[in-house]
Amino acid sequence: MNSFLERAGTAYKILMGSVLAVMVLIVFVNVVLRKFFHSGISFTEEALRYLFVWMSYLGIVAAYKTNSHIRVTMLVDGLSPKARAALGLIMNVAILYALWFCTRGGFVYIEANAGTYGELLKVPYYIVIYSVIFACVAMGFLTLLTMVKQARLLFGREEG
Repeated sequence: MNSFLERAGTAYKILMGSVLAVMVLIVFVNVVLRKFFHSGISFTEEALRYLFVWMSYLGIVAAYKTNSHIRVTMLVDGLSPKARAALGLIMNVAILYALWFCTRGGFVYIEANAGTYGELLKVPYYIVIYSVIFACVAMGFLTLLTMVKQARLLFGREEG
């Protein structure tokens, strides 16, 4: 399981780097065209908007995986490892509910906006909404892995 997670993490980093590289390339080409040729590519703004939204949600998942998100731990730090694991399980159940709620909302939003396309690229708008669904599913998977570790700690199968 750990080797699968490491390979998935490497692929994820490559995906994030690729999206960022495409964004930088698009901006660079457009700046050069505007500066030296007094023209630009019209669809780049829309393409960058789609890529930026995806990059934001990819970054959210990366921050969640490494626990780099903002959190307040002063109350939890004083608890014993088992109490921290029990509280963590409760919090992660709430997180799973919130992720399920956002995922379901994403699908509802897709249904409500079926047939909506970008003006210049003619790309379906649901491509952008799938970034939310992707992020929620990925964070849900990571939350379930964390819950397994917390349950093992709580029931004495792992050390704190």
